[in-house]
Amino acid sequence: MEHRFNDDSLSLHTDLYQINMAETYWRDGIHEKKAVFELFFRKLPFDNGFAVFAGLEKAIEYLSDFSFTESDLAYLKDELGYKSDFIDYLSGLSFTGTLHSMREGGNCLCE
Repeated sequence: MEHRFNDDSLSLHTDLYQINMAETYWRDGIHEKKAVFELFFRKLPFDNGFAVFAGLEKAIEYLSDFSFTESDLAYLKDELGYKSDFIDYLSGLSFTGTLHSMREGGNCLCE
């Protein structure tokens, strides 16, 4: 079955590993425990010694609006084979955590 995505959902803009880990947490009954995730980049652009931190507003918007759309859920179920009970869990998932961040405009240093 081919799915078309007519919405602006960003929820599947992730690594499949993250979805697999969510399913594992859910299946093992630890999905309600606190967990920590990071937003990062792997390499400094332009071979500089630093980057300027920007995009906090977009990150907050993403987390505030996070949910899986019907087309997201259909894709996960029909194309990737996730089971209906996990899909039902994802249908009600939203961000309820706390965001800790660098100051917007601050320098990000790299080791």
